[in-house]
Amino acid sequence: MFRASSEAKKTAAHPMSSGTCSRCMGTHSLTRLSNTSRGARPAKAGVLARIAARLAGIKIVVHTPHGHNFYGYFDPFFTKLVIWLERQMSRITDKIICLTELEKSDFLKFRVAPEEKLTVIYQGLELEKYRNTAVDKAVLKRSLGIRREDLVVGFIGRLEEIKGPEYFVRAAAKATSGDNITFLIIGEGNLRDKLKNLAEALGIAGKTVFTGWREDIPQILAAIDILVQPSLNEAVGIALLEAQAAGVPVVASRVGGVPEVVKDGFSGILVPAKDTDALAAAINLLSSQPQTRSAMATYASEWVKGRFSLDAMVEKTAGLYAILLEKDKR
Repeated sequence: MFRASSEAKKTAAHPMSSGTCSRCMGTHSLTRLSNTSRGARPAKAGVLARIAARLAGIKIVVHTPHGHNFYGYFDPFFTKLVIWLERQMSRITDKIICLTELEKSDFLKFRVAPEEKLTVIYQGLELEKYRNTAVDKAVLKRSLGIRREDLVVGFIGRLEEIKGPEYFVRAAAKATSGDNITFLIIGEGNLRDKLKNLAEALGIAGKTVFTGWREDIPQILAAIDILVQPSLNEAVGIALLEAQAAGVPVVASRVGGVPEVVKDGFSGILVPAKDTDALAAAINLLSSQPQTRSAMATYASEWVKGRFSLDAMVEKTAGLYAILLEKDKR
């Protein structure tokens, strides 16, 4: 949490669970709102937080939506409602922090907010946490039920339609990389049983491992050789950043902000969304070419280091707050 030290009580910025950040969020009513917003959809929590901030007399409101619901989530009617509501909310928002330039472009495309209210600050990670895991890869594989000699192709994310796990399973069935390969699915969601049944129906249940959700992602990444993220919509794709920080090449859908997160052909391979043939081809290419994987892994680690560090994100966010506070004093 960022606090403006010179006006601690007056300008505390309290990050809501939705990613919303607003000035003077230290009041009792907003604390209650923060607690009750946990688990709510980001759009809902972001709306509630901004309304509450204005009702509490807060002069400056900064919103970080962490993606949007302008397409890919709801039916056409509800999508239009979400866009209309976000347009209204932008009127009481001083700045909207977008996580990529493409996300900013979507806000402009759907006329949610004028350009002067939008700024881009890339998502940041504690990169060292993914580089220095000191994990025994063989022991980790054994604990996951994976043979030592197997190449591991992983998926990390919610098992929900928007994340495209079904396309991962179907692509896995089409991959022709031989028997020494395991497909590792890390996550929970409504599609878990359906995906297990699909893997069984496609004949790959024996080389597909479902772990459920894990808290030790930096360590788990040490066992993964290729990460696949076939999302239908994605603001950033935290798993993509985590994998690249750990030196794991990625295969991902060319959607949302992903092309800014993955350097296509250098740190990974981007394919069209919902294209299982393209996913399978990319998996085959990387699994059969260890030198290409190694080169991409090295590039990926440096690529993320230069753009997506936590220090850079904090510095830019603090700078934005300082500018807004200075303007408020005038």
